[in-house]
Amino acid sequence: MRSVAIHSGILRGHVEALAGMAAAGRGMRRAVTERLLAESVFLGGALRAPPSVAVALFRVRESVGSQRKVRLRDGLEVPVREIRPEDAAALRRFHSRLSERSIRLRFFGPKPELTGERARYFAEVDGEDRYALVALDPEDPDEIIGVVRFDRDREDGEAAEYAAVVEDRWQGRGLGSALTRELVGAAQERGVKRLNALVMPGNRPMIRLLRHLDLPEKMYREDGVERVEISLSQEAKRQKVLRENTNYNA
Repeated sequence: MRSVAIHSGILRGHVEALAGMAAAGRGMRRAVTERLLAESVFLGGALRAPPSVAVALFRVRESVGSQRKVRLRDGLEVPVREIRPEDAAALRRFHSRLSERSIRLRFFGPKPELTGERARYFAEVDGEDRYALVALDPEDPDEIIGVVRFDRDREDGEAAEYAAVVEDRWQGRGLGSALTRELVGAAQERGVKRLNALVMPGNRPMIRLLRHLDLPEKMYREDGVERVEISLSQEAKRQKVLRENTNYNA
């Protein structure tokens, strides 16, 4: 029992330290995860953590994926956080408020209803290969007003498919751009170097959004739709800046 108590104290101390590290910034996610796994191996992987340690572990998870805010063009601040499994019902309500045009531009055709099964699929992500952020209504935080996500390519781990949709009454205010910039940061932290987006030819706002990210992009037609490839590597961005400066000074 003394040995278990000692190990529990060690784990509790590490968890409390990691909680402080995680609170310092979202970039600590991977470090926190790896350290917890290392401590689990150190303790033999067989120790059942007491309730106080379990609560501390939960707080680490919460502090890493905590809510933050993005500022729109008009100065309004909108809460943003990672999607959660319990968001499935809110996703269905969000989808029901989208106009036919928004649904067509997002899903490339009519999709009148988001089933419970599909909503759960969209809400239950692993946070690494499938990742999503939701924007919440500042006046009603139980309601989702925008979603951005990426799904890593199974064959090319450095590429991921990008998708975004914003509720109609919030469109044109910079929410899609703000959410996408948050997503870009999360993708870079997870080793994604390219985001690929399929965009319907008539979806000019989405094309402008992607081009205004200030990241290198390639665009070409594929099966009647626009395919936009956004490079997230810092070297590619540096080369883009050099080309732009060269053209400007020419």
